[in-house]
Amino acid sequence: MNQPTCGIVTHEPDIRILEGLIARIAPEVATIVIIANSFLDDGVIATLRAASNGTEFVYQPCYENIGLGAAFSQIVTVARAKGADRIILFDQDSSPQSGMIGRLGEMLDALVHNGHRPAVVGPRPVSPTTGKISYKSPTVHLHSSRQASGRARAVWFVISSGSLIPLAAIDDVGLFDAQLFVDATDVEWCMRAWSRSFTCWLADDIVMPHRLGIGVAGRFAIQPAWRLSLYARNQAALLSRDYIPRSWKMRWMGYFLCQVLAYLVIDRGKPGRCKALLSGFYSGMRGQFGRPVNLPDHVGGMETKTGSSLQPTAANGVPHFVR
Repeated sequence: MNQPTCGIVTHEPDIRILEGLIARIAPEVATIVIIANSFLDDGVIATLRAASNGTEFVYQPCYENIGLGAAFSQIVTVARAKGADRIILFDQDSSPQSGMIGRLGEMLDALVHNGHRPAVVGPRPVSPTTGKISYKSPTVHLHSSRQASGRARAVWFVISSGSLIPLAAIDDVGLFDAQLFVDATDVEWCMRAWSRSFTCWLADDIVMPHRLGIGVAGRFAIQPAWRLSLYARNQAALLSRDYIPRSWKMRWMGYFLCQVLAYLVIDRGKPGRCKALLSGFYSGMRGQFGRPVNLPDHVGGMETKTGSSLQPTAANGVPHFVR
């Protein structure tokens, strides 16, 4: 079994955490690709390269924040150039178990051997158990087929962090949707894979901590307004795509209404985050994409190229998008 190419998309990373991630995964991958959506100085790059401990290290800077979909596609390009047949993706703060990549590879091989067409295999995401902040437990969305194979279960989508993807699947399904920028990229791609007779799988016995938002209130993850706007925009945009199942669309609409009401309660009637959700929803329904210009400084790097046909504007502190 060939070792995969590992891709990590970074933006203002905690260098200590990123260094530890690279050191942990280096023995299990052939190449580590860093797509930097924000500036990293030469000293940081040298530190990260040293953490790879001899594993091939590719650093690819971006001159603006290109988001996740476009960055994932760059990782695919590098992997193909290196002769890899699989990629594995990680967030910059992921905490995979030692040996996880090899175990996912074995599961992928077993699924193929058992007659399945896996587009992706990933670990079961769990909320972190360390630290002072509590996070919402990630929800596993089992596929309606209820397929199972060994310790793997079919799911509607696998979160991008920790996902092992054969390049042959990308050849058929296509690249990731760069328009979605930072949210629902994994949902959209997996739904598209299902529509093309591929399957998506979660490993029940392989877990990886995953942070949702910046905290939790009841059943809902707490997110800043700019992220809620992008989330609502992208999910609303998926409503018009014919390969997204009707049952998924109905379920999300109900959840979205609950979110709007929940944030009114959480924020004690202050409308900021509800406006962000509704503004994003409106933009998504109109098929309007772009990058918000009024994000906090730590998000950064999201300015729009001169001459772009889709120009973001800001009103009342809520990101929104117009043609």
